[in-house]
Amino acid sequence: MKNLFFSLLMGLVILSSISCKAKQNKGDKDGKTEKVASGEEGSSSKIKIGYVYAMANAPLIIADKKQLFTKQGIGVITRKYTSGPVLFKGLVTKNLDIAYVGFPPTYHWHAKGLPVTVIAKVNYGQHVILVKEKSGINKLEDLKNKKIAGVKKGSGTDVLLRGYVLQELAKLDLKDVRVKHLKSAVMGAALDSGSVDAAFTWEPFTSQYLLRTGYKTIFNLLDKVPKYPWYVIVVRNEFLKKHRDKVIKVLKAHQEAIDILNSDPEGANRIIANAFKISPIKVNGKEISSAEIVKEARKRVGFQAQFVEADMKFFADLMKYSKSLGFLKKNMKPEDLVDRSLLKEAGIK
Repeated sequence: MKNLFFSLLMGLVILSSISCKAKQNKGDKDGKTEKVASGEEGSSSKIKIGYVYAMANAPLIIADKKQLFTKQGIGVITRKYTSGPVLFKGLVTKNLDIAYVGFPPTYHWHAKGLPVTVIAKVNYGQHVILVKEKSGINKLEDLKNKKIAGVKKGSGTDVLLRGYVLQELAKLDLKDVRVKHLKSAVMGAALDSGSVDAAFTWEPFTSQYLLRTGYKTIFNLLDKVPKYPWYVIVVRNEFLKKHRDKVIKVLKAHQEAIDILNSDPEGANRIIANAFKISPIKVNGKEISSAEIVKEARKRVGFQAQFVEADMKFFADLMKYSKSLGFLKKNMKPEDLVDRSLLKEAGIK
């Protein structure tokens, strides 16, 4: 029955992908993939890696720009996506082999029958709640009867916002808060216009507003859960079985990229600023460079490949929130899809 369900699901996703491609030909790029790395599209010899477009996935960008995959003797094509749920269509249709994506959409799809394995951590931290300084909103409880910007329903960030931040921490009934699902890049504009009262956002978008006057954060998840994990590296089981050696090389490049991020922050920040097309901003007549914006952003985002036990507890909590929100229909535990053995094979401790 499970295989039948997954076959039907895959058929629907393929039809959806065909429809999306037709829209893309008309110029609609909302939520679509975009080739951003070297290599010819459709090359069977290249590893196809997708990632959610967020600064926390910087290790993939650094590995690509520094040619760390080439150094390992492998070719890759990287594609960016607007959210985890959209990205997973690429894994279902085998248009992706590996993904840098949030943990919640990973176990959501795994529960539906998609055979994938989580093999490494990408980052820790990133989420804050941003408001205007004069909003009168000073703590989570003040969000009652307010409108808050969040991303796609069912995404990892949506699970975190509604399951943990609003319900568990703020003790709010979800009926008392209106979550408006928006793209991350336009949340600030929505806050400016007053169409939302707060934004559950991340970097580099947070820093682009905090460095201006008139904005503040009322909540930083890192203060509540130090070094909480967010993005992980996911691989299709079929690809892992056939190309374990290549996956190990991806992990080695991943770790080297993290080493660069931590040992050469200034150089890495310039690459990140360029990749995210971050423009300088002027504050009180002084120009703040794009690299300085990234430097500010990295106060809330760190990078690490290996898992620690606290990560597993946080993952288990996320699964609990997903089940309470109705996105997960069965009980799961992180060990159902996390395999730490590949990190050891890659020499990452």
